[in-house]
Amino acid sequence: MQAKSLWSRHNAWVRKNKMFPKRDRQITLHLIANSHLDPVWFWRWQEGMNEIIPTCRTVLELLDEYPELKYTKGESLMYEYLQEHDPVAFRRVKEMVQAGRWEIIGGWYNQPDTVLCDGESLIRQAVYGQEYFKREFKIQPRIAYLVDSFGQAGGLPQILKKTGFAFFVFQRPRQSEMSIPSPLFRWKSNDGSEIMALRLIRGYTNESGMLKEKIELNLKEMPEYLNDWPVLFGLGDHGGGLSRNDIELILDLRAELKNDNINMTFSTLENFFRKASPAFESLPIFEGELLYHGRGCLSSNSRIKKQTWDLRRTLFNADFINAAAMSAGNKDVSQNAELTKCWKALLFNQFHDVICGTCSPEASEDSERQLSGGIFSAEREINGALLKLASFMDTEGRGQSVIAVNPHPWAVKMILPVEFQLDYRPLDKKPESYTVVDAGENTIQCQEISSTSVMGELQWRKKVIFKGELPPCGCSVFHIIPEAAAISPERAGVKVESGLASNGNITVFLDKKSGGIILSNAEENSLNLFAGQLHVFEDYSDTWAHDTDKFDNYKGRFEIQKSEWIETGSLRAVMRVTSKYNESVFVQDFEIISGRNDVVCQAELDWREKHAVAKLVFSTEKTINDLQVLRTGSWEKPRLESGELPNGVLLKARDAGNSFWCVSCPEKGAYDVKEHNLRLTIARSSIYAWYRAPLPQNAGYHEYLDTGRQKFSYTIIRPEKWSNPEWVHTAYENSMPPVTMLAYPHKGVLGKSCSLFKIDKPGLILWTANPHKHKKDGGIIFRFWNSRPEKTDYTITFSDKREIVISTKPEEIITVLWRKGKMPKLVLWPDIK
Repeated sequence: MQAKSLWSRHNAWVRKNKMFPKRDRQITLHLIANSHLDPVWFWRWQEGMNEIIPTCRTVLELLDEYPELKYTKGESLMYEYLQEHDPVAFRRVKEMVQAGRWEIIGGWYNQPDTVLCDGESLIRQAVYGQEYFKREFKIQPRIAYLVDSFGQAGGLPQILKKTGFAFFVFQRPRQSEMSIPSPLFRWKSNDGSEIMALRLIRGYTNESGMLKEKIELNLKEMPEYLNDWPVLFGLGDHGGGLSRNDIELILDLRAELKNDNINMTFSTLENFFRKASPAFESLPIFEGELLYHGRGCLSSNSRIKKQTWDLRRTLFNADFINAAAMSAGNKDVSQNAELTKCWKALLFNQFHDVICGTCSPEASEDSERQLSGGIFSAEREINGALLKLASFMDTEGRGQSVIAVNPHPWAVKMILPVEFQLDYRPLDKKPESYTVVDAGENTIQCQEISSTSVMGELQWRKKVIFKGELPPCGCSVFHIIPEAAAISPERAGVKVESGLASNGNITVFLDKKSGGIILSNAEENSLNLFAGQLHVFEDYSDTWAHDTDKFDNYKGRFEIQKSEWIETGSLRAVMRVTSKYNESVFVQDFEIISGRNDVVCQAELDWREKHAVAKLVFSTEKTINDLQVLRTGSWEKPRLESGELPNGVLLKARDAGNSFWCVSCPEKGAYDVKEHNLRLTIARSSIYAWYRAPLPQNAGYHEYLDTGRQKFSYTIIRPEKWSNPEWVHTAYENSMPPVTMLAYPHKGVLGKSCSLFKIDKPGLILWTANPHKHKKDGGIIFRFWNSRPEKTDYTITFSDKREIVISTKPEEIITVLWRKGKMPKLVLWPDIK
């Protein structure tokens, strides 16, 4: 064959120039065939997913042609698609799996970005992937496989270990992006979990004609203490199967190197790890995150990032309310099938090229539609589950009945907005004020606010807010009565005067020169934090921001145009600040709420810049010297002033003067720290899917990321103590707030307030409450995360009075199975059927 003759001539050159010097020990190279396929990238999902069919057909042909050849492939998403659309090829794949010639790895639904996703989403990747492979192939993959993702979260070892994995394979960050002592190492998370991790040398694919150089570099860079090493080869990104030329070249090279103590064999990753496992205890340990590659991916495409968070929040509520209805007595858990579809829509769009904002504009539009559909479907399931839950509650009473559900395992006391309908007649009359009564028949403070509807003389559509107290992981009934009620002066907690608002804990006033706000302690009235100004920086990097660590070329800032108090009630005051930069407009509504230690901002940005980055600035008087970020079930301590960093649920900051505060904005993916400034990346307008190329001559005709209107919210929290776990509580309350629904009056067996369970101390975060069938009995899976950085014992008391005491490691994930009337117990995911 032509390929053979070319390879033979190359081999002569290789041996002459000693590219493969003779080894003093026997080396086995495991040549592992694979063909990576991005379901979405520069192409839409239809093209990407359809490519799995010819890819598998090609591989099956080559497996028939070369009896020694083995093949490796992951992601249950791909196998499901093949099963549905090419059942003949799927049956052949199952035969090859049974024959040991087709290796299933990964065990996840997809290859997501682990840094931008929350911990429960990553667990669900394993849940749906492993369940599928167990059902269809009777196997449980033990090798986690994220070779194309752009970075790896520090909490991942724990998640992998607890979902049944023993090994982890990745490529990024490369050695040039982050130096680690060995490409094979023990990766350890904060709870103490360890997993054997392999960083591939020179990636998982090879360009045409480049395999020989890749093999040589692997031999050069493989650890000296190992005799076995894997080399992955095959086509990447768009699938396509394998290259017959590469297979022939490997066969020829193997014969050439037989006498040089280098053995080359077609193999699998399972075979390699079986040989490498005895060296586990002697491997170097690495702790923390594996970053960075493509820092622009942290902030590219704000719409996709917000929608994925919106769907995740909606699914959290849907799962919990469905579980609450089930615990109350609802026997119908058929909603799980629909919620599974919603979860898979989320997991599909957490694929790294989607959530990282690197796919084409057409593919991005597809994702936006799919995520919107998932949100709508999940909201429909919430409504159905709420109706069922409400049927067990006692909603009788005067006025309009409202049921409110708190999905968090601590009592929540926060603003609940409700829009409702009065009697239609008479049209021109309305109550002067309203009374809200809680489940204990106590009158609580409320405030009428403007409805988004403009009703004119029709006065029967109203909107009020009230400060409701909800039990842990439970619900309460409230009644809105259209009549005045006496509220003692000390309960009217927000005062607005001389442009300044105070709620007893925090004082807020506007800096008219900059358009930002200043927060101070109410008692001391000392300036501690400046927040809310938007700065603009130049950015001519590509979508990934390849070769760019930071955005520091300052262009200007948004200048204040107008400020006004749009609400001045005693329960809540809202200050609206409008600022402008060129043609871009930024509107922020700062909410100061009675008795709270946080300020919530509802923001809308109309972004018109190109090749620019907008950063929201939070400044202290002294240099920030301590910062922690809560991300993917782990507290991370990044190196400050090291460029663009990945955001999370919560950012804790402390300056040299020991002033501390935090910011919560999980809808945004990036921030940086410079001296006394923490800067949250809000918008980044690079060209869609622009990969390393020079700026196009017709750049103005391309579509730009993040341009147009976007809405988001963020929270500034001022706690009393640096180590207070209530910081985390407040962040979750605002990012995943309680759900309310209007209810009709009726009797109910649960009374006016109920709770699934309570916990004896703060710090335990609920990730999911999911109805689950366990053997013959229905049950509920509760997954918790210990947010404390120390070992902590928690006592959980369920609604049937049964208790479980759980001893958690620092930042440990714990899963509890509860079936009413039976003792709750700890479970690992593989134990759940």
